[in-house]
Amino acid sequence: MPLDSGALVVFEVLRIEGNGLPVAVHEDIEDEGQTLRRPSCKTVAATVKGDKTFLSNSTVTIVDHVSYSDLEAGHAYYAKATLKLTDGTEVTNKGNEVVSLQQFVPEMPSGVVDVTIKFKATGLEAGDTVVVIENIYDMSTEEEITQGIQDEDIRVIAHEDLDNKDQSLAVTNLPVSGELLSTESVWGFVVFFLSTGAGAVVISSEVRRKRIRRIKRW
Repeated sequence: MPLDSGALVVFEVLRIEGNGLPVAVHEDIEDEGQTLRRPSCKTVAATVKGDKTFLSNSTVTIVDHVSYSDLEAGHAYYAKATLKLTDGTEVTNKGNEVVSLQQFVPEMPSGVVDVTIKFKATGLEAGDTVVVIENIYDMSTEEEITQGIQDEDIRVIAHEDLDNKDQSLAVTNLPVSGELLSTESVWGFVVFFLSTGAGAVVISSEVRRKRIRRIKRW
């Protein structure tokens, strides 16, 4: 099917062998039974806590909510998620591409599947934007391979828009909801606040509160 086409309708003409005269024609552009539609999907990615930002050098879990349409009900597929920066650079973990696969079998042509990606955000810096790339593959079955119908998995949906905000998450140096900070990160924040003077106030206030509690106990 052409890449710029969302649907393809098959026309049939039955001709007499020899003279080529048509004896039956089926050319109904509205016939759903003869229509092939290109599958498509939309995705919304966020951390497992629902945030659109995450802390650099932390362990991150992203959930990509994939809404698909026009797949074959009862057939096996899998969604493959990878990560890229907005300039197209692949996000890696210890030199390896960050990849997550999620197999599913649609009960209806349209539905939803969640793909979870967990990785260590080492090397990412505040200001970077990570984009979740989704590709959905039609899985070949043993029967299809045996009959020569389909001998490998075929990509049927590609969702690779690096400018798509719904697929994007921002990297920050500031903690977001419920993130656990490493000892190094905590000391980094302390140094930052002390250098601005704000940290001295916070720490001093905390010390005074503790002293007050102790005096009351005495």
